[in-house]
Amino acid sequence: MVLMYIPLPVDTMNWLMPALLVVATVVQFWAGRPFYRAALAAARRGATNMNTLIALGTAVAYGYSAFVTLWPAAAERWAAAARLLRDVAGHRRPRPAGPVARGPGQAAGHRRDHRAGRAPAGDHPRAARQR
Repeated sequence: MVLMYIPLPVDTMNWLMPALLVVATVVQFWAGRPFYRAALAAARRGATNMNTLIALGTAVAYGYSAFVTLWPAAAERWAAAARLLRDVAGHRRPRPAGPVARGPGQAAGHRRDHRAGRAPAGDHPRAARQR
């Protein structure tokens, strides 16, 4: 992290980034060994657990970082293609449901407070009688 703030000439990045990738590779697989072993053991049993999530997440992040470090021009084209797909897919999002979702036995306009599992105070039958 400190190296990000040191003003370095541009040609330094040609050798510095691969060197940092080597260091990151050692840390990734040395420090992550327990997580990879536990995830592999869980996969052999046909199960998943938190170790699977950690191993998969860090492996994908490491893979992307290695790809960007080793092939920066290809990574730039890939990022542009991803932005294009995001923009095209953004026009096909499903529309949200209406303002009130009705379930079985509910009249139109009747809302329930789903967080508390009960109707809000103003909709309670006793509250209507007390008014």
